[in-house]
This record gives sequence, structure tokens and C-alpha cells, in this order.
Amino acid sequence: MKKALPVLIFFLIAMFAFSFFLKTEKEITSGNKVKVGATIIPIDSIVREIGGDRVESILIVPEGASPHTFDPDPETIRKLSGSSVIFKIGVIDDWVLNIADSLEIEDFFVGNNISLKSHEKEKAVVIGKNEEHKEGEFDPHYWLSIPNGKIIAENIANKLIEADPAGKEYYKGGLENFVSAADEKDTEIRSILSGVSGKKIITFHNAWSYFADEYGFEIAAVYQSSPGKEPLPKDVKNLVDVARENGIKVFFSEAQSSPAPLEAVGESADIEIIPLDPLGAEGYLSSLVNNARTIRDSFSL
Repeated sequence: MKKALPVLIFFLIAMFAFSFFLKTEKEITSGNKVKVGATIIPIDSIVREIGGDRVESILIVPEGASPHTFDPDPETIRKLSGSSVIFKIGVIDDWVLNIADSLEIEDFFVGNNISLKSHEKEKAVVIGKNEEHKEGEFDPHYWLSIPNGKIIAENIANKLIEADPAGKEYYKGGLENFVSAADEKDTEIRSILSGVSGKKIITFHNAWSYFADEYGFEIAAVYQSSPGKEPLPKDVKNLVDVARENGIKVFFSEAQSSPAPLEAVGESADIEIIPLDPLGAEGYLSSLVNNARTIRDSFSL
């Protein structure tokens, strides 16, 4: 009996160790936090602001990548395993639906209760053939407006409370702090752009209509080709013509795409290429302020 005791103890220790390594990835990697996915940096930023120490947010589209052309790798998908929910914008990240289905994770549209714009009602001159947007599809760049961002935050907070009822007051507090900070940044942006009311810009991605409408300037034209495709010579000429007609000296590219195809054109037409960043690695609110400054400063060139 005495000889059997050490064997029994060893067996129990081995079973305990084995059971530890069989814990779910969620339990091991997130320390019992609520694990969620977020497709793009702005959503991830808001989730982190509200969720704080109770939430582990897995960013799916990394800094520098575009959700329009992103192809998740196996490692990214593995990290999402065990998540309670994946937060998505819609349209530009609908590829995440297949991931959510395969991992049996709920996908959650953060644009509920937001007045969404239709691409068909775009006021700007659209140059180039857009093969990305389907008829009747809404413009998914609605996070580029702080009032919309506050609605997104409320939707996220409610979903986190649903996933983690014990953290209700914590998430409510996180939401209140976010809204307060958002109101301050909204006031700052309106001050920054107070002198550009009615002025016009040209962008190479049809992403900025929510931002323009909210803060009082206009988009004269967009080059609305499918992401990753270079503009045709005739499209470039049309862009230059619109710029000259409106006295525009800047074309706005984006941080997630190379401006190389149009740099030579910009030089020959004396038009500067400046990037805006709709995704903002420095955080959601700070990014919008920085974009506002970039737009304001462009009118001084």
C-alpha cells in the first residue's frame, strides 16, 4: 500500500498537469477576460476604451493593411478561437462572416442605429469604374464621424454587457469616459475645420463623405476604382481637370495604399499628394483630429 501511494500521487499530479494543458485557448491566453475580435483599428480602439481590463480584443486587420484587400492568415484565425463575438463594420469586412461561421462565433454589426449613406447618392464627381461596390450597398465608412463613433461605442458597450453581465457597471463607466473624450475631440475638430466650410477636396478613395458632411467641407471628386488597381490615363486627366476647375492643389491618397501611380501626375500638374488615414494606428479619436489638421493645412499649400 505504501508503494502504491507515490504512484497514485504521481498519477494525480500528471492528470492535473494534463487538464491544465487542455484548457481552452480563451482561458489560457486571455486570463478569463472576455475575448472578442474587431476587424479594423477604429473598432478595436473603441472596444479597448470601453472594455479596459475586462476584455481582450483581437485586431484582425493589422496596421498598414486595408480591409478592402485583406486576406486573413491561419494564425489570425487561430487567435480568434474562443472569442465571444467579432465586431464588424459591414461591406468592407464581410469576409469575416466565413471566419465567424467556421469558428462558431457571433458576428456583430456595429452600425446599428446609424443613418447610413448610399453610394448611389454620392454628391462628388465619381471618376473611374468602381467594381467593389454593389448596387444598393451602403457606404461603410460611417466611423469617420464622431457622432457616429459614439453610437458605435454604445452598440459595443451593450454587446459587451450581454457577453459579460457581471461587468455591466464597468462597461457603462467605460462608455461614459469614451463619450466625454469624444465630445472634446468633436469640439476640437470643429474648431480646426471652422475655416474650411464649403471648401472642396479630392480623394482617391470614396471614404470621406461622412467626415465631410459632418464637418462642413465638400468632396469635389473621388477616384473610385477597385482597391489595388491603378488609375487609367483618362481618369487621371479627369481628376486634374476637376482640380483645376475648383482651384484644388492637393490630391488626398491614403496611408493604406501607395501613392506612387499618381505621384508623377501630381508633379506634372503641380498637385501635391498627401495621405489621409481612415484607420488611424494612433487610436480612433486622435486619428480623426490628425486627419482634420491635415485637411485644414492642405488649403494653405
